[in-house]
Amino acid sequence: MQATFLQNHQIDFTGWDQLVQQSPQGNIFMQSWYINAMLAQWQAVVVHDDKQNLLAVMPMLIKSKYYLKYSLQPILAKYWGICLANKIFSNHYEEYSWKKKVVEAIIQAIPQKLAKFNHSFSPAFDYLLPFYWNKYQLVTRYTYILSLKNTSTKPEEGFSKSVTKKVNKALKNELIIRPEHDVNLLLKLFEENENSGKLILPKSHYQQYTNIQQACAERGQCFMLSVFNQENSGIASGLFLQDWHTTYFLSGIVSPAYRQTAAMPLLVTEAIKKAQTGTDNFDFLGSMMETIESFFRSFGPKPVAYMAAKKNALPFI
Repeated sequence: MQATFLQNHQIDFTGWDQLVQQSPQGNIFMQSWYINAMLAQWQAVVVHDDKQNLLAVMPMLIKSKYYLKYSLQPILAKYWGICLANKIFSNHYEEYSWKKKVVEAIIQAIPQKLAKFNHSFSPAFDYLLPFYWNKYQLVTRYTYILSLKNTSTKPEEGFSKSVTKKVNKALKNELIIRPEHDVNLLLKLFEENENSGKLILPKSHYQQYTNIQQACAERGQCFMLSVFNQENSGIASGLFLQDWHTTYFLSGIVSPAYRQTAAMPLLVTEAIKKAQTGTDNFDFLGSMMETIESFFRSFGPKPVAYMAAKKNALPFI
């Protein structure tokens, strides 16, 4: 078994994406084309067996500041961490012994002089103990995931009474929801919110956001929805990513003047309905903030834990 640290131009993207799509931890944020749309340069640790079969991948984004190098999770990639090849084991001992070897090999291949490290793993990744043994801090975080597999009931049946009432109110107020095809309205709403004192996405990430939406749209792995008022002005918009099993609520934003309307409940309700075609889950992608958590929880999903591995080699920070 050999773990190698590579620059993105050295990676076999075909083999990478095959592993990601077959991996239990695989998701859209780990696909090479998504990362390439988000980042011009990135790095990774890849693990091969003695026959050069790909066993695992871990993307990284290493940057430098004040002569210090660090690897932090990109703002538009929710789950990175490690993707493992989909293997069948005869028992749990064999499974976790294999995982231990792979994870330890990856840790040894990570550049050792990083000042900071912070990566969030897929909820499906269940073996971070080698990071703990190597002095990384393990942090539990939560997202909310709504299962769409049950075809005998509608997702709306699990909504809170408040959400149902707000959606009905939105329809009575003649708010209209339409498919969207670009991020222009969404970026405009980001900027309106920033001007009102609520920063959602820094302007430095607008181009990354645009690149991601275009790359996903080209592959049919996203959709956008927008809400319009009676004057046909766009008051809310959202981007929803999709892979082979999950729809992800990457971002949704409402105009500051319409925060107290039911535009966002209407937007999310329609997105969940659309997600039922082709995916089994709807992942709200967080949040740990109490007010946002309360909003997400009102749509009936379950809290799901995922782990982050962190290390800070600068004791004065």
